[in-house]
Amino acid sequence: MRIQSIDYLRGAMSLSIVFYHFIYQFTDWGVTDSGTLLGRLGIYAVSAFYIISGMALYLAHQRDKWCAGQYLKFLVRRFFRLAPTYWVALVFATAFGVLFVNGFSIDVWKYTQNVLLIFGITNPTEYIIMGGWSIGNEVVFYLLFPVFILATKWVSSLVLMGGLLIVTLIHSAFFLLDSHQTLASQWPDYINPMNQIYFFIAGVILAKLLLPYVGRRKGLLFVAVMGLALVFTLYPVTGNQINIVTGTNKLVFVLLTVLLCAVFFLIGNLLSVRYVHVVLKFLGDVSYPLYLLHGVSFAYFQKFIFYRGMSDSTLFAYASVLLMILLILSWFCHVCVEKPAIRVSQYMKINGNADGLIQGNRSRS
Repeated sequence: MRIQSIDYLRGAMSLSIVFYHFIYQFTDWGVTDSGTLLGRLGIYAVSAFYIISGMALYLAHQRDKWCAGQYLKFLVRRFFRLAPTYWVALVFATAFGVLFVNGFSIDVWKYTQNVLLIFGITNPTEYIIMGGWSIGNEVVFYLLFPVFILATKWVSSLVLMGGLLIVTLIHSAFFLLDSHQTLASQWPDYINPMNQIYFFIAGVILAKLLLPYVGRRKGLLFVAVMGLALVFTLYPVTGNQINIVTGTNKLVFVLLTVLLCAVFFLIGNLLSVRYVHVVLKFLGDVSYPLYLLHGVSFAYFQKFIFYRGMSDSTLFAYASVLLMILLILSWFCHVCVEKPAIRVSQYMKINGNADGLIQGNRSRS
């Protein structure tokens, strides 16, 4: 089962990350200030990815009967979903390093972690691709996902999972990070998967509770989206981004992000507004390659085109062209890398026994 409106949101959040990183890297506009919209999206757009991931996985696997074979099949398919596009970005990043970075060398263990996508387990700071830390976190969440979805089967375990969400969130907001230091100085702690897991849990719980109500009262839901977006934009906080990932402010922004994802989930789709649907569906389709390829594309842009002192008008003229090229490359990667890899994983049948042997037959599920 698929709910397209959460794909719309994923695409919009991925595009906002591209804008955030571009303005951060090529201007001095202070975009990392927590008082700016992009400064807030630079943090909570990634958080929304985790919520959406929890929702999407619940929808896809709510009826699965879990066993050793099913668990292995799930992990193999998720690996094929994430790894090929990550490898494409890794190849381009490595080529840039080899060709243009003096003293560039390949750390075998670091590359091994990135090829296998295990850095979220071994060392979350060992990612090579811009934004890649979130992919390492996703892998950790996938390892734990069967526990979370099984917990939705009974009210008591669902309540316990909600309690886990609250405990981990409170720990993150009030105990993990020091609000008197910058976020950058505490980055390894911030990107640790255990500091992000409550978003994923929230996605699973929301999908379980809200699924029966999808597609109702869309007009009211659109008003809710605008209201939440307005509060997210205007909420009074400024300064370093540490101010929106600690304390009461963090609770506010987490709540706003969770509610926004919930409202988008309830919308279902916008098929009745065809052109809006087509644009948002395209962004949703290319969101993953767009997220992974934008950082390396910026490296090439900085090397061959950008120069300090470039006027804003010239910069954004180039930026418009770069964005179009990036969208085209992301679409090409989606069609020629992502989708074929997903099809390959669907042709793998894994026995439902403890051995979990992979065979070359098409799975029915």
